[in-house]
Amino acid sequence: MTSAPYLTSARQIASRVFVDLLRPGDRAVDATLGNGHDCAQMCRLVGETGRVDGFDVQQQAIDSTRALLETLGLTSRAELHLMGHERM
Repeated sequence: MTSAPYLTSARQIASRVFVDLLRPGDRAVDATLGNGHDCAQMCRLVGETGRVDGFDVQQQAIDSTRALLETLGLTSRAELHLMGHERM
């Protein structure tokens, strides 16, 4: 028995959840920014009228995410916070 292709990794599951749940105008939270790819996907999905609040305790994660969002033209859709998500 093989697993379904869409359940091969936690990253793919998270991506599928974003696509299934987020709509233009929504507000979303990325509680651990990492390299920014989840935040960028959320920004695309919430559209110009939505908003993503991103949190991370590492300045490097904030910087990487900001750079990615700038490259993709998505900075206006996100606010990045240098703090743990426990302080949301």
